[in-house]
Amino acid sequence: MIYFFKGFGVFARRFIARHSYFGPYGGSKHNSRLIKETSDYSWEVRDKSGNIMYYIDGSELNRSNWLRFVNCPNTVSQENLISFMFHGDIFYLAIRNITVGEELMVYYGHNYAKRLGVDTTLFR
Repeated sequence: MIYFFKGFGVFARRFIARHSYFGPYGGSKHNSRLIKETSDYSWEVRDKSGNIMYYIDGSELNRSNWLRFVNCPNTVSQENLISFMFHGDIFYLAIRNITVGEELMVYYGHNYAKRLGVDTTLFR
């Protein structure tokens, strides 16, 4: 096991090499935008044209997995994971080496970050 939970967040229990990946993100698939607007644990899944196919909602503990506990960074320097879609599922990829004890952080997107009060101008 390479992670442990400490309150809300996921912290590396051992060294995680750049290009390591985790997933898929667990949750229920929904077609309703209401899920995206009401759940802090949902991801949009888009087709090749950029259209939303469905949402993966990880808010239910018994239908999700530990990836739901990975937090959004407040600064670009804290970000050590990126999300990506593969075969209709969401995965996280380490974009740099992650040291023991470091919190795993993935950027959730501008809309969510703005709700948290994060300055989104520096994020991609």
